[in-house]
Amino acid sequence: MCVRRCSGVSRRHLITALSYPPILAQTSLNDTRVLFTEAAKWVARLQDLSTSDNLILLKTEMSAGHGGVSGRYKQWEEVAFEIAWILQQTGAVTRSEWERTSYNRDGSGDSRQLLT
Repeated sequence: MCVRRCSGVSRRHLITALSYPPILAQTSLNDTRVLFTEAAKWVARLQDLSTSDNLILLKTEMSAGHGGVSGRYKQWEEVAFEIAWILQQTGAVTRSEWERTSYNRDGSGDSRQLLT
C-alpha cells in the first residue's frame, strides 16, 4: 500500500526491468535537500533491474552541497568529467585514447581512476 502512495515521490519505485542507456548519476555528500542515499538507492536499483550491459555509475562529490562544487576550477573539473563521460559513452573517445591523454590533477603521470 505504501508503494502506491510513495511512488509519486520516490522515483526508484517506478524503475522497471528495461534496457537502460549509460547513466552517470551525480550526488553530493553534504546536500541538505536530497540525501546522497537516495541517489545511491536509485543507482543500485537501476543496476539490478537493467537488462543492458551499459554502465550505470554513481559519482559522489564529498564536499559539495545541493548546488554542486564551489570555486571556478572545481566546477571546470566537474564539467570536464561530464564531457569525458559523454565522449567515452558515445564512442568519440576509446578507452585506450582516454588513458593515453589523462593526467593526475597536479598534471603529472597518467590517471586511470576517472572512468575505470
